Amino acid sequence: MSVRTSSKPTEQPTSLPTRWQTLVLITRMVPYTPIILQPATHIKIHSFDLCGPAIQAFPSFLAETNYQDLASNNKTPFQKAFNTELTCFQWLPQQPELFRSMQHVMSTLQSSDWITGLDILEQEARAVPSCPPQPSERSFFVDVGGGYGHQCTQLLKQHPNLHGRLVLQDLPQALDHLPPIDGVKAMAQDFFEKQANEGMS
Repeated sequence: MSVRTSSKPTEQPTSLPTRWQTLVLITRMVPYTPIILQPATHIKIHSFDLCGPAIQAFPSFLAETNYQDLASNNKTPFQKAFNTELTCFQWLPQQPELFRSMQHVMSTLQSSDWITGLDILEQEARAVPSCPPQPSERSFFVDVGGGYGHQCTQLLKQHPNLHGRLVLQDLPQALDHLPPIDGVKAMAQDFFEKQANEGMS
């Protein structure tokens, strides 16, 4: 994707997209690839409107707290940046554009590297029969906070015999925008709350 191409949707000056493209590449927010046009807007929103303010608040937050270790997830630079007492994942679902962009960025950072080298996962996955799962059968894999299901999709692509044995969990606000994924059960779950799938995986 060229800088000139990425400037067209919002008629930005050419120098601005150059800068944000450099940022997302050097911070490895996206792999170096010529095809990142589709998620470009979401990457900009996530980088500058969500991560940016928290990063900028970090130095003054540290000074105000005498450089102490964080003791609570609702007393961080995030709360200072966005003037809230809510935790990040309590606050984000109330901001539809930011929440949607975060989910798109998570899906953009697709990589099957997390599967590579996990020998025990490969062994267990190959041992699963190809027949449909039994009603009482435990889930093979539960992706907690799995966004739009990219990791479940990758695992299922590599091991089709896991069809019907994978569970995707995320907040209702994420799942509401998710089309059905064949072979993957979607379940609303706040990972700060008691696990609804406990004992079944």
